[in-house]
Amino acid sequence: MYKKIIIVTLVSLFLIVGASFASAFTLSTWFKNLFTGNVVEDENNTPTSNLPAESSVSDTVSLRCGAYELETPKDAVASSQFNNYRAANAIDDNPETHWFGDPALKYPKTIDLDLGGKRCINAVEINVFIWDIPLKLEVHVSDDGHEWRKVSDEVVLKEGAKFELIEFPETTGRYVRINELAGKRPYGALSEIKVSASRQGATGTQEEAKLTIENVFGGAGLEKYYEINGKRVYLEIDGTPVEEYFK
Repeated sequence: MYKKIIIVTLVSLFLIVGASFASAFTLSTWFKNLFTGNVVEDENNTPTSNLPAESSVSDTVSLRCGAYELETPKDAVASSQFNNYRAANAIDDNPETHWFGDPALKYPKTIDLDLGGKRCINAVEINVFIWDIPLKLEVHVSDDGHEWRKVSDEVVLKEGAKFELIEFPETTGRYVRINELAGKRPYGALSEIKVSASRQGATGTQEEAKLTIENVFGGAGLEKYYEINGKRVYLEIDGTPVEEYFK
């Protein structure tokens, strides 16, 4: 009887050791496939790859934009104008003046805003004359004022004579277009607009401070300063710390 017990025990140990080797081999293969990207099979024996067919990582490069603030555009050009209700009225910081388009022309009516330089942009604040509500529009952005890309969904403004914020995914551009698709009246209208913009990182990179050390006046002393966005921040003048000049 003891012999049978010993034989059964040995067989059991053999089976356990064999299963351990098989599991170790399977686990090793799984790790190998995980790191090499080879095709593996799932529990249903359906061949699948541990590398997705399409990358789930966004292709958008981080803009590294700085703090945003509402900015009044530097210039405005409209697709049409009614009487003296010119596009400039929409950027004069006075919501009591208005731009109206030509009512004889059909929608869409557009007004293009120039920020004066490339910016990070993520929203616009719009104020529309109360008689032109509701007004359906969308926002476009451009780098050069010729090629435009739509950045917002269609929005219907339902309240007039007040600012409404229209947000969209962070992007960059110099020009913003308000593309009005339909309105209560046939004019097309805009009383005032502000653009939520950031100057920092508009080119996709952080601005860097460049340290410069030079002899400007031809003497023995050196000037030391940082140059940031074309402006000089002095640390030393003629080799003397700048704070010494203000004592």
